[in-house]
Amino acid sequence: SIPEGSIPAGLTFNPATGEFTGTPSTPGDFTFTVRATDTLGNSSSATISLGVVAPLTVTTLTLPNATVGAPYSASVAAAGGITPLGAWSLSAGTLPPGLTLNPDGTITGTPTTAGTSTFTVRITDASSTAATRVLTLTVILPPVPAVVFSGLPQTLPPGTQSIITLNLA
Repeated sequence: SIPEGSIPAGLTFNPATGEFTGTPSTPGDFTFTVRATDTLGNSSSATISLGVVAPLTVTTLTLPNATVGAPYSASVAAAGGITPLGAWSLSAGTLPPGLTLNPDGTITGTPTTAGTSTFTVRITDASSTAATRVLTLTVILPPVPAVVFSGLPQTLPPGTQSIITLNLA
């Protein structure tokens, strides 16, 4: 029997066999007492402390666009699992050229080519449980610079030469 405390939600205790079965559904720390009684009425109790950890998940769902030739920095994140968490890695696909996934989960660098890359990031926790997420990162071209003309007269008589300066802002 369990005379004191409560077991985590999702678990059941069979007093006839002394077995706990099920899958805990609520993270937290649980303390309860288990008492065993024999057919003569003799009993013994033990207090059990049980920690239930939230499952490890990659919480990043999307990444911001990057721009060719511009420094980029974005992070992937995880929650749950048993700390400390391990290093981030790619388990499938590749990042756009010029970008790197660092062990701390930051994606940094300067992209060199426009396009879309799909890849899978992976993180493990202290119990070697892994979590992954497929992400997409789009690299766009920089905006076209504005064209500014200077040195153009309002009117130009026929046969007159003029110097025109073209600046790309």
